[in-house]
Amino acid sequence: MKTMKSKTVKTSASMALVAAVTLPLVKTQAAFAANSDCGVDTFFNWGCSTGSGDKVTVVLIQVLNWLAVGVTLAVIGGVIYGSIMYTTAGGNPQQSQKAMGIIRNAFIALVMYFAMWALLNWLVPGGIFN
Repeated sequence: MKTMKSKTVKTSASMALVAAVTLPLVKTQAAFAANSDCGVDTFFNWGCSTGSGDKVTVVLIQVLNWLAVGVTLAVIGGVIYGSIMYTTAGGNPQQSQKAMGIIRNAFIALVMYFAMWALLNWLVPGGIFN
């Protein structure tokens, strides 16, 4: 009975967290209207405001910016989760090794993102972020 109550509390807390995060995103359609050059108000710059032929570069920069935010959040979350696991290991070598693996993988993800950014900056003529 105790585990059922604990499961219910965890499920309710998870649902409340998801609702708290997604509800503001659903109700803020006017706040995200950054450009309307394409005829539709969107929060994402699709390259309609540029007069030249570099619309792909504009979209690529937007995607890289969003990806940078996602990678940053994932790395910070991985380091925090791994450090909490390592702190609470209590002398358990398996949990300590698992925690160190999580932290190592978070930093590998960060290095791989920087490598991808450098490769794209090298491949695109003139660089992506002039």
